[in-house]
Amino acid sequence: MSEQDDQLDAPIKRASRANTERSKKAVRKPWAPPSMLDAPPAPDGYKHRWIRAETRGFNDSKNISAKMREGYELVRRDEYPDFESPTVESGKYEGSASNSTGVTQYEIASNNTNAIFQYNIVVPLAAGVIDQAGATSGGTTQALGVLMGVEYQDSVQKKPVFLNYWPGSGSVSVDTNYPVKAFVADNPNQIFKVASDATLTNRATGQAAVFANATLGTSARTGSTDTGSSNSALSVSSIATTATLALRIVGIQDDPANNDYASAGIPLLVRLSAHFNAPTSRFDSQTTATTTGL
Repeated sequence: MSEQDDQLDAPIKRASRANTERSKKAVRKPWAPPSMLDAPPAPDGYKHRWIRAETRGFNDSKNISAKMREGYELVRRDEYPDFESPTVESGKYEGSASNSTGVTQYEIASNNTNAIFQYNIVVPLAAGVIDQAGATSGGTTQALGVLMGVEYQDSVQKKPVFLNYWPGSGSVSVDTNYPVKAFVADNPNQIFKVASDATLTNRATGQAAVFANATLGTSARTGSTDTGSSNSALSVSSIATTATLALRIVGIQDDPANNDYASAGIPLLVRLSAHFNAPTSRFDSQTTATTTGL
């Protein structure tokens, strides 16, 4: 028998068909970066979602309030002590968890009859709750921040209610067995936008107001019960270097739709003076602040 015949007579080794099926072969998965929005496991029936709190350096309060009206409930980091989250080591959110909303949960007394509108200044009280600004101008009581929305348990509907403002205890049915939760933008370096209540004459006059202080005139506690939003406006006539005024002007927003300095409504960028959470929360300290927050 020839060499060729020897090869033909050799036993043929065949792989099992079961081992050659596509389903049995390991498919190499493409590499994917780790998620930057990891969240702790949520309780049964709930899901955790990150929501946008800031856009291009400006507080996106409308998005937060919209999500709260949809039924979102803000979660504090200390509710999940075992969840490891990287923190911001520098800047205005120093010490905060990454993806921090910059909003903190406080409480409003369930018998508080004062209406506190979204974007109104709020102050801390000795009882451990918050209330509206100390005066219609903003006052000299150290500000805690700006109200973004509330949650309370309705005693009639027997379910939680989410609103962008607190109507006052006389306008709602509150189950006093549950706290009235208030969500406050309370970062001491947070920049807020507020419209001027009068003309600034021209661009040069407006620019000269930067780094000066001002009040909210008589509008610090006012707002609309239809929209729930504050209608506070910066009092142009109050602009001065006086250290005890409630607001520090730090800039003017570039807004083509509102750049007529001969009219009211110029969008000014401000920071709360003598913030309760600032390392040195005295009004006079703001004249030598190490940062304007910009």
